Amino acid sequence: MSTTTTHPRIRAVAAAVALTGAGLAATVVAAPSNASVNNVSVSPAMGGRYGTTCSYEVTAAVTTKNRMVRFYEGATYLGSVTPHQEGATYKATITWTPSSTGSKVIKARQLVIPPSFYSTRTTTVTVGNGLNLGSVCLVS
Repeated sequence: MSTTTTHPRIRAVAAAVALTGAGLAATVVAAPSNASVNNVSVSPAMGGRYGTTCSYEVTAAVTTKNRMVRFYEGATYLGSVTPHQEGATYKATITWTPSSTGSKVIKARQLVIPPSFYSTRTTTVTVGNGLNLGSVCLVS
């Protein structure tokens, strides 16, 4: 039967290398604090109700204008917008017209680290049957 003894210095170097590697991995995976979607909102509906065939503005507040913001209703892609500056913040806005009733999850995503790390925020709204009269949307 044989036993292996590791010198204390070798163990210390191996531990330092392992910790350094873990620190580098954490640095690569973590999103930069200066690139994120802070929130996503849907413009207020008349009477607080959203209706099909009526249009609403979906706005994402972001911390950088250098990356497109992608919008989704559930898994359905709505479009991409370049953020614009409003005061000290950046916003991306898209027009959304719900086509069906029910609970809708609206998502805004901004690429933080290419090719696949995103900052994402969602909001949920309930959509009823709408009658679009131009400047007014009647919802049942």
